[in-house]
Amino acid sequence: MLDEVELIKRVAQKDEKAFSTLFYLYKNRLFYYFYKVLEDQEDAEDLTVETFLRIYKKADSYRGESKVSSWIFGIARRVYLEHIKQKKHSIKTLEIYESDAVDDTPPINADVELVKKAIDKLSPQDREILFLAYYEELPYEEISKVLNIPVGTVKSRVFNAKNRLRIILKEMGYEGE
Repeated sequence: MLDEVELIKRVAQKDEKAFSTLFYLYKNRLFYYFYKVLEDQEDAEDLTVETFLRIYKKADSYRGESKVSSWIFGIARRVYLEHIKQKKHSIKTLEIYESDAVDDTPPINADVELVKKAIDKLSPQDREILFLAYYEELPYEEISKVLNIPVGTVKSRVFNAKNRLRIILKEMGYEGE
């Protein structure tokens, strides 16, 4: 199987087989991203298709300065933000599972529902940064490219979001670290 950089190069040459392979690799991840943000299956499907159309049209603009996944999620994020602007929805970002939000290892004896509720109380910015860092497992350098912010800002936002999550969890009665 081709690596993702080679796939993008072939998609830029309008290779339909390469595009089908890329679609297969990312369709579920992109749909999940949009569905968690919008909580609307139809809109998530539409935005997934729109993202792939843009990937197909703009594949020749991939310069290799970031991972392919970061480039794709950067496109997806712009599609999402345009959708929000068009529909004037309030920004609602992603629900992250407790093992993804608190640390690399889940808190011992944590109540999953409690953690989900705590995550819902975070700001959209905090939820988004934790989603990219822990659910998508993007390195800070890649997150900085997706969000168009310096790496130091990414580190600071992740640190602060995790601290705010810990505070919310304590306020909700969680006694862990």
